[in-house]
Amino acid sequence: MGPGLAGMGMGSERDPYAPTAAEVQRARAMRRAWDAYAGRWRGGNPQWPLLWQPGTEADPNVRTNRCGPAVDTDCSWLFGASVGVTVQDGDAEDAEAEAAEAQAGEPGAAARAQQLAEAQAYVDAVWGVSTDRSSDDDRMTLLQELALQGAVTGTAFLKVVWDSAQMDYPELVVLDSAQVRVITAPHHAKVAVAYVVEYAVPGQMGRGDDTYRQVHQLTARDGTPVQRRPQPGDTWTITDFLKLAGGTLFTQVGQPQTWPFPWAAIDGCQHLVQAGGYYGRPRLTDDLITLNETLCLVASNINKIGLRHGHPVLFTVLAGAERKEMRHTPGTILEVGAPIQAVQAHGDLQHLMQFAADLRADFDESSHIPSQAFGRLHDLPRLPQSGVAIRLGYGPLLADIIKERRTYGALLRRVTRHLLALRNPAWAGYDVALGWQDPLPADDLQKAQVLQTYRSMGIVSLESAAAMAGLDWDLQQQQLREEDAEQVRAVMSGQGLPSLPPADQPTTMTPMDGSDQPVASGVAG
Repeated sequence: MGPGLAGMGMGSERDPYAPTAAEVQRARAMRRAWDAYAGRWRGGNPQWPLLWQPGTEADPNVRTNRCGPAVDTDCSWLFGASVGVTVQDGDAEDAEAEAAEAQAGEPGAAARAQQLAEAQAYVDAVWGVSTDRSSDDDRMTLLQELALQGAVTGTAFLKVVWDSAQMDYPELVVLDSAQVRVITAPHHAKVAVAYVVEYAVPGQMGRGDDTYRQVHQLTARDGTPVQRRPQPGDTWTITDFLKLAGGTLFTQVGQPQTWPFPWAAIDGCQHLVQAGGYYGRPRLTDDLITLNETLCLVASNINKIGLRHGHPVLFTVLAGAERKEMRHTPGTILEVGAPIQAVQAHGDLQHLMQFAADLRADFDESSHIPSQAFGRLHDLPRLPQSGVAIRLGYGPLLADIIKERRTYGALLRRVTRHLLALRNPAWAGYDVALGWQDPLPADDLQKAQVLQTYRSMGIVSLESAAAMAGLDWDLQQQQLREEDAEQVRAVMSGQGLPSLPPADQPTTMTPMDGSDQPVASGVAG
């Protein structure tokens, strides 16, 4: 335990893990972003953006939310479709060669193939897929939660929870990014040397919430904290602290624990790349939130003008008039003792509505999410469009998704390699491949024709064609083998017929006249 850790509980030294001014500003920005995602503007103030009298008049405020759908669309395009996590032993050519050697009975090949299969089963179990036939709902739910944290706050954090005495598999937990602070090396803003997880917990004395803090600190072989890139032999010291409600000092709770790896149990990635720091750029930037707030103000003004036209203010200028209200029953003649007039409410609704449309267009351009991705029917094309035209329309969003796949993909590969090393050091050298799908809808017939053309040209393998079609090659092969075996059993028991060759494959028959020339049969040309 370093000197800074000891001083936190005794008050003899400055708190080395206290948030800096930049961290306080970041926390404030994240709170505003989460409020915007939930459509809770200005802290949920019911008198915003326009003041009104509850109980006596209708609420004129229109609190439209485009920030939430923008984040949901971003996360759906990134992690809506299944993402495959595949363990490989070297490059694809070596893996195929080893599979062929294992099938041929080469010495050692079967053992290596068995190890690779065990590693894949282990990775599937940790990420949320327990068998070949099970769905990946757990995995994709975890990844969507990870992307949601990144899209709102700018940085996503994933923690590996592992207790070999009580757990069969490690658990992957998405951390609340607003509760995580990262301390980086003094000369490298991308290298984390400490992670600080801090949040409020119910107080034990009934006087408010206590503050819990857990620090993951990079330490050298001799146990001293270091501020450099992790090296072989380094470990991470995990220490818990607690600050009581109303207190000013953190007191250490329990003994520090050692994470015996040079990589931390917490890892993170930027949502969108931002240079010069560890934290990334969120989807909900300050300018987008301000645009949404301005749209709420303009829409509220439009609504209030409509209310004034529909419910005008009545007045009379006759001296001594005592009438304070008028009630009129339909079908009767209203008799009044003084001239009644209405306040003329003037408002340029046409230009206000055009201004609101301009604000929505500015939001779409700034967020890189076109309005048709929100499902706005007014902006959907009425005529069929080609695939190229659709991609051009979604170009900015697709470009962002590609960038996000780079950052999140690197995180998923790192965490998976760490999980493999955690289970078996011999698996640390395995490669990890990710299978991403096209987020845009595709024409299945056109895709099948393209794949058939590639196959006829001899430029793709069957396994590659299956991957391009979004199919799991290993799963499909296993199911085909099971179907073939079932059909053989049915034929042998007399309950089925043998399969016929495809119609487009000509077969060869022996002629009845005893000649040696084969006769081709099949589909006539």
